[in-house]
Amino acid sequence: MSRSRGEPGILRDAAPREILRVVLAIFISLSCSQFVMADDDEFMTMQMIAVVEQLENPSFEKREEATRRLAELIDFDINLLTSFLEDPDLTAEQRNRLLRVFNDKLINRPRGALGISMNTRSNPRNYAVEIIGLVRGMPAEKVLRVGDRIRRIDSIVVRRGEDLSWVVQSRMPGDKVLITLDRPKSDQNGLRIFNEKNEVIYELVQVELELGSVAFLTESNSGNVGNRVREDRIKQAQVATARFAPTPKLITIQNRDDLHRAMLGSDPDDPEVDKHPVIRLMLHDLERIVKGEEPITTADEERWNSYQKQLALEVAHPDNSKERRDFLMKVFKRFLQLKQR
Repeated sequence: MSRSRGEPGILRDAAPREILRVVLAIFISLSCSQFVMADDDEFMTMQMIAVVEQLENPSFEKREEATRRLAELIDFDINLLTSFLEDPDLTAEQRNRLLRVFNDKLINRPRGALGISMNTRSNPRNYAVEIIGLVRGMPAEKVLRVGDRIRRIDSIVVRRGEDLSWVVQSRMPGDKVLITLDRPKSDQNGLRIFNEKNEVIYELVQVELELGSVAFLTESNSGNVGNRVREDRIKQAQVATARFAPTPKLITIQNRDDLHRAMLGSDPDDPEVDKHPVIRLMLHDLERIVKGEEPITTADEERWNSYQKQLALEVAHPDNSKERRDFLMKVFKRFLQLKQR
């Protein structure tokens, strides 16, 4: 799907507008479960076209729905999404939402795990990673043993614990890996065999293992989990943001009243509405965004959804007087107005 900058954008050369509208109507009617079943490249591309087109829908709710659908595509192809981000015909809204999903998928992509504790002490004589513990419920428990010294994952040599973590976490849970290791030899009674220097005798062993998940280790508090892969992904996301993010528009704000008008168009009828704690927090968030300090993030949206639930509970509280309920309804409507800006 690569093309030069001068060629038409992917949204324009994929199909005539009339055909695209029909395609959109079909795909918009599909459920999310139908969206995630695509395994054909061309069909996946058509799904992406339909969803990306909706990222600039005039309705905020439709744009949010399209963003969620994009994030829910299980067979997610980073290269395909990159090709969309390279499209010069994207609007700023489409680009921001695509980039948000891209970064979220990149950073939070599931990471593989063995489920072992490693000896962190360096041993210049043995360039390998020694296992000193196994995590219950993880794949290593059934295949590996305490005392094993891992030398390679597939064809990649691992000499330190952080090397092993990086290799394993770069894979997906469920991926199969071939582990080459030195295993202490044992006699028929299970006792280790030593040489004349009283050193443990090892034998070379290869075992195949299906990776577990870092998420399981984190949720079960099973020791320290290396974050080097996640940190590398964050750096990649920062590079992608610098490359693909639309150029910010500078807005000169003379005072807070001008800021309100720039964001909202008008002030609320009841000045007390903007003094409500939730509205004040929302205005603070919007001020930060309008000033161009940073774009809207997933964390912002989650926080705003939390604000909305909080306000809904306040409005529905049985002890409210009619006057109080009417005021809270004004606050709630004001919040929705702000959120849609």
